[in-house]
Order: sequence, then C-alpha cells, then structure tokens
Amino acid sequence: MKISRNSECPCGSGKKYKRCCMDKVSKARSEFTDEIQAIAAMSPDLSLDDLNIIIQQKADKQNNRPNTDFSGLSSSQMANWFYAPFTELQDVIIHHTPKDISSSPVMRYFSLIVDEILLDGGSLKATTKGNLPAKIVEHEVIDLSDNYDVNFWKHRRAVRIKVTSQRGDFNLYNCHCGWWSDSESSFEDQFNRIKATLSTELSFLLGDFNNPSHIRNEGYDYVLQCGLIDCYEIAEIKDSGTTVIKNIDGWEQNSQALRIDLVLSNQPMVVKQHQVIFNNDFYPVVSDHFGVLVEVDII
Repeated sequence: MKISRNSECPCGSGKKYKRCCMDKVSKARSEFTDEIQAIAAMSPDLSLDDLNIIIQQKADKQNNRPNTDFSGLSSSQMANWFYAPFTELQDVIIHHTPKDISSSPVMRYFSLIVDEILLDGGSLKATTKGNLPAKIVEHEVIDLSDNYDVNFWKHRRAVRIKVTSQRGDFNLYNCHCGWWSDSESSFEDQFNRIKATLSTELSFLLGDFNNPSHIRNEGYDYVLQCGLIDCYEIAEIKDSGTTVIKNIDGWEQNSQALRIDLVLSNQPMVVKQHQVIFNNDFYPVVSDHFGVLVEVDII
C-alpha cells in the first residue's frame, strides 16, 4: 500500500507521514538497497533468480522483526491485522502490553476491535476487503453564508456525512463557525443553518465553534438551548477540555485558556472519555487549536 506524503502516519502519532516516519522508511529502504547492491557486487556470478531469493529472505526477516512501536508485533503482523480480509487473518500474541492502553496505538486499535466483537453476542460482520470499514452513505455541504465566496475568510461551510454501522446510522458534522457578535456573519445565523439540517437520527457536531464555554448568554449557551448536548459535560473521564491557551488569529486579545473546540450530540448517550490531543501531552502540537478525542458508547 502506498502512503501519500500528506496522509496521517500509520504509526499512530497523529502527524503527517512526511513529518513522521517517511524519513525513517526512506532510510531503511536505502540501507536495504545498499546491502543488496553490496551482495551483488561481491557475488557477480549470482543469477537473477538467486538474487531475488536473497532479497525475499532479507525482506521477510526485516518485516517479521518485532517492533516496540507495535507492542512487540512485527510489520507483517500489523499489515495483516489492518488490511487482510477476515478469511486471511493471522493469530497474534501480544506479550508486552502497556499499563495505559491509550498510550499504545496498536493496543488502542485492538481495544476498539474487541469492543466491536463483543457486541451482539460476539458477532462481527466480516468483509472481503478488510476490517471494520466505515461506510459513508450520504454527503452534504452546508453553506453558512449567503453567496459563498471561497476567497472571503469569513464565509464558512459545514460538511455532513452519514455513516452506516452495525448499531445503525449516524451523522457527523464538521463545523467551523464564526463569533457571536460578528455583524457580518453571526454565529447564531450560521448555527441555525446547521440546525436546520439536523434530523431525529443520532448526530455529532464536531469542530471549532469560536464561542468559549465559560461565557454565558452567547454562542455556547445558544447551542445548549437548541437541544444539543456537550459531550465534555457528560464524560465519565475528562481533562480540562482546554483547546486554546494563548492569543491566536481571531482571538488576538485572549490571555486565558479557552474551550471552543467541541463535540456536540443531539441525543443523550454514555460518553466514556473526553481527551484533549495534539497538545504535546498526547501527540505533538500541529495547530494553534488542540484537538479533541471523545469515546462514546452508542446504544
């Protein structure tokens, strides 16, 4: 599988591939190539078939070597786990598990798979292509401004996708709204356009809402008055929730910690955990806003 430079790195760091493991992969590939070239130079009588056998043996040895980043699993085992059809999955044994399962990308993924398997009496829908696919069945772009102009920075759009799963359908909204008091394009008007597309189906609204949760009678209170639920408030385990810690674009006068990046739901549910990420505590900083990871139990 070819990984593009701007794709999320498969190691689970949260960084782009070009800023994470790409150099290590390139270095390993270069060292491997140098080694094969040295073998060919020292054994000029080797046939092409013999050289291919040596290359395959060395590649297998490297790919089957335990990797500490994968809790002792090899690259071959991880590739099989992520991408093989269910009929071709191999058994794996993880000997060294971290005390905090969330600190290991592979163990976190394993936990999610086990949770799915234990649903509905232990059944899990197998596919011929791979494991746990996300099936997007609808896509909608919502203009939050009249006469949308891509070159005007205050003009915004939200994006909705509908995903189908074993537990039913649900909607995910990617939102980036303006400020409460903006006379050109107010938050209330923008949010009303999003709200008009909400159905009775389970929906999550995710993103930068540009309205701090501690300020009363403005945007944050308005979304709650509209019947939305802040997943942070009902999370069983949570941190400070802070996603902005300094003055940034749009908040040039800010001098305090803000919680403006939210995960909202239109239905009550069990929220197991709310965690701020990309804050140097959990993954490196990649933006002037930190990210939010929410784990929910969809009943």
